[in-house]
Amino acid sequence: MDRALRVLHLEDDARDAGLVRDVLEAGGIVCDITRVQTREEFVASLETSFDVILADYSLPSFDGMSALKIAVQQSPAVPFIFVSGMLGEEIAIGALKTGATDYVLKERLSSLVPSVQRALREARERIEHKHAEEAARAANARLEGILNIARDAIISVDSHQRIILFNQGAEKVFGYAQAEVIGRPLDLLLPQRFEDVHRKHIEDFARSPDTARIMGQRREVSGRRKDGGVFPADASISKLDLGGKLVFTVILRDVTEQKRAEEALRQSEEQWRAAYSSNPTMYFIVDALGTMLSVNEFGAEQLGYSASELIGQPVLNIFQEADRKRVQGNAESCFQNPGRRMRWEARKIRKDGTILWVRETANAVLLKNQPVLLIVCEDITEQRHAEEALRASEERFRTFVDHASDAFMLHNKDGTILDVNRQTCESLGYNRDELIGMTSLDFDPDVSPAMRQDIRSRLDAGKTISFETRHRRKDGTMFPVEVRVRAFRDGDRSFFISLSRDITERKRAEAERTKLEERLRQAEKMEAIGRLASGVAHDFNNVLGGIIAYGEMLFDEAPDGAPRKRYAQNVLTAATRGHDLVDQILTFSRSQRGKHRPTDVCRAVVETLEFVRSSLPDSITLHPTIPDEPLVVMGDTTQLHQIVMNLCSNSIHAMQEGGPLRVAITSVDLHAVRALSHGTLRPGGYVRLSVADGGSGMDEATLARIFEPFFTTKEVGRGTGLGLSLVDAIVGDFGGVIDVKSAPGGGSTFSIYLPMADARSLLAT
Repeated sequence: MDRALRVLHLEDDARDAGLVRDVLEAGGIVCDITRVQTREEFVASLETSFDVILADYSLPSFDGMSALKIAVQQSPAVPFIFVSGMLGEEIAIGALKTGATDYVLKERLSSLVPSVQRALREARERIEHKHAEEAARAANARLEGILNIARDAIISVDSHQRIILFNQGAEKVFGYAQAEVIGRPLDLLLPQRFEDVHRKHIEDFARSPDTARIMGQRREVSGRRKDGGVFPADASISKLDLGGKLVFTVILRDVTEQKRAEEALRQSEEQWRAAYSSNPTMYFIVDALGTMLSVNEFGAEQLGYSASELIGQPVLNIFQEADRKRVQGNAESCFQNPGRRMRWEARKIRKDGTILWVRETANAVLLKNQPVLLIVCEDITEQRHAEEALRASEERFRTFVDHASDAFMLHNKDGTILDVNRQTCESLGYNRDELIGMTSLDFDPDVSPAMRQDIRSRLDAGKTISFETRHRRKDGTMFPVEVRVRAFRDGDRSFFISLSRDITERKRAEAERTKLEERLRQAEKMEAIGRLASGVAHDFNNVLGGIIAYGEMLFDEAPDGAPRKRYAQNVLTAATRGHDLVDQILTFSRSQRGKHRPTDVCRAVVETLEFVRSSLPDSITLHPTIPDEPLVVMGDTTQLHQIVMNLCSNSIHAMQEGGPLRVAITSVDLHAVRALSHGTLRPGGYVRLSVADGGSGMDEATLARIFEPFFTTKEVGRGTGLGLSLVDAIVGDFGGVIDVKSAPGGGSTFSIYLPMADARSLLAT
């Protein structure tokens, strides 16, 4: 190899890395190996160019599969080979599908050198194949462009002399549209007297060893237009063998006007020969009608024509169509101001279709008492090509920057914005003129002066800086961004380029992921508490069973009015309360799943509110909003009573100063996933039960724990802490989700979403 192979090696074991180096060098591969061990080192190294990437599959803080995915995105053309001690067949297949080139086991490093050589060879072949395809496409495009802009008629026929190609020049010359002639005999375009002769000429040419021939050397070539008119023509013919089938191509030009020009040229040729023939400058003489009266040999040669081909032709015909109107106006101005020189630049079209940029100096004079325009042309093609190449390069760069998805800003060394792309304007809400002249201080309030000084120092040291901050839009709203800044020099001037990416969605996704992780931890904690509570409740239930049995015996045996009968009654009352508490614990722990049957939520809530209304203090008013038609869910009426009683009880306790207690039932039809405070709803129909109060409300810390068992904000003796845990367990058992909205001093709203069942199922129960 002409140079050392540049290798990026992801490997945490220095001994394994050294062994790989030794194996490669022993195989005749001179290497320049960069070893990295972490994700940060790997990503940073990809900013430089490597010939091949070698990677261990498993590392302490990173893994080869993640490295492969990064490499496929950032350096897809670089071969990626796993060199690992642990790579099962299934993992290996997955790696190859993801984009790995090969894999080599560490205990079989003898195959590493062939694997690297094969990967490099295949990479070169892919690049060469891509270049070949691009060259072929470019060649076809150039050929098609030449055919379409050629002024000459280009016609191809098969071995039976049927027309198979008819370019735009042919359409103009003969007056036929392409669709009218394709597949028809070539005789269609020939004067009848020449049909037999021409057919024989092509047959003779087919048998000859010649591949091309000028036509009309023995007799004049003529063509026949669609309107029947016959015209003189210059023509040449070539043949090409395509898979054993001959294709003949004729290039033909209508020389009617040329014949006339030749006659005029013969009349004036001697007059101007001395002045034009030896001068290496392009000269043209044009009359007031725009017809070329004379052109020197050098001028004609520069356009690819002979002088005779140009004389008699309208001078505007040799200019590109887009320039003709301007050139005509300049010429007319010259005729209107005799003796006044005018200068302009324009594009002329050579005979082969290429463009010749010229700078023309013109002056109107009298020649044989007729006003004519003397034109001197200077070839400035190379100069204009250089200018156009520069403009095209700048335009490509501007297009690339303007279509970038990141916000691009160019700053001078003082931080003043010199230029921005379209994404910058869209993300910040300013137009380009407003942003130019501003600094990042105008929309980045989070970067402190000390941080700015640190960034500037690192940029001056040639480093690329990345950091996260917030940008402020023109309307005052803030959004998070990831900023990447780099310095560069242009001559003796320093600039900074910054790329800012809106990471609002990424931040939202991270927050959602954190929320889901917290929800999972809470669910695991609740499950553990539930299992513990279930075990305790079952044992406690057994104890209560004995207490209740003996209490009933004591109650029955004690005479009426005896103190111990009252004592026994108190024991039974306390034991019954304990039994009810056990039932709540068992329901919370899901050990006593309710029997699910079609249940009318509206009816169950109305029944429960009758009990609630009877216990309300005078300072609290109940405002139910319940539809008349049934709204059915699959659940249990008793458990629905428990949900409503617990929620209303909590609301009543929260409204120490009184106020409205609102209970509402509505149906909800979701067409997309909706995230709630304590779960996520999938699309579908739901019955929503809402209980809202104007009480003291809750802070975020309380909201995070309200469904934990035994957690309560009530004073000792006023609550068990199981009410909302029981509600959460029942709602989860119903397949529903709870949404809670509350703020200190702003009251609380609990919304229960239960999957809706078919109302007709209620009639079947």
